[in-house]
Amino acid sequence: MINPRSIGSNISKLITEFYSGNPQLHISLGWVDLDEESSQIRVFDGQHKAAAQIILGTRRIPVRVFINPDKEKLILTNFRAGTSLKQVAFDKSIQRHLGSTLYFDRVNRYQNDLGLEEDNLNFSEKQLINYFKGESRELKRYILDAVRDKVTKHDENKLMEYVDMGGRAKEKPLSYSTIDKTFYSFFIHQDALETPISYKMEEGKNPRTLEAEQITRLMNVIAEEIFLEKYDFELGTNQIEK
Repeated sequence: MINPRSIGSNISKLITEFYSGNPQLHISLGWVDLDEESSQIRVFDGQHKAAAQIILGTRRIPVRVFINPDKEKLILTNFRAGTSLKQVAFDKSIQRHLGSTLYFDRVNRYQNDLGLEEDNLNFSEKQLINYFKGESRELKRYILDAVRDKVTKHDENKLMEYVDMGGRAKEKPLSYSTIDKTFYSFFIHQDALETPISYKMEEGKNPRTLEAEQITRLMNVIAEEIFLEKYDFELGTNQIEK
C-alpha cells in the first residue's frame, strides 16, 4: 500500500465533521493503472476523508488521479510526507489568532441577530456563550484566544522579540508554547465574565483590557531584566553551554 495508515476508529471524527457541514478542503489523491482490465482508482492520500463521505452517502468525490504513475515515486513521496516533512500543523500562535478572529465574528453575529448597533457591547461573555449553546466550549476558548492574541500583538510588548512563534528555531530563547503555558495560563482569567464586554472600557478599567495591559507590563519586566541588551541572537541557544 502507498499509504500505510489504515482506516480505523478515528474516522468517526471525520464523519462528524462532514455531517456538521465542515468541509476538509484538500482533495484526495489517487492513482490508476490503465493497463489493467478493471482500471480501479486507488485513493492513497485523503482516503479517510473519502471513506467518511462515502459512509454518509456521498457518491461523487473530487480526486486528483495520477495515470500510470511511477509507484516507487509515489511511495517515496508519501513516506517523506510522514517523516521528513511530518505534515506540519498550525503553530499555536496562529491558532490563537484564528480563535481571536472567530470570537469577534461571534460578537458581530450576536449584534446582528439581536439588532444591536456595532458599537453596542452591553452584553457579557457569559451571554454570548449562552446564546451560542452548541459551541459553548469552543467559544470560551475563542474568548481566551482574543486576550492571548491582544498581548502577543501588543505594540509595546518587548518580550515577543525573543519568542520563536514556531517553537523550532534556535535563534531565540523562548518558544510561544512557553509563553502560552506560563504568562497566559497563570494570568488570564479562565472563566467567562458576567460583566458587559464594554464595562468601564472608556475609563481604561475594563477587566480584559487590564489583563492584556498588565500581562504585557509583566512580560516587559522579564525582557528588561533578562534579555534586553544581554541576549545575543547570533549565538542563539544552540551552543548556549559554550
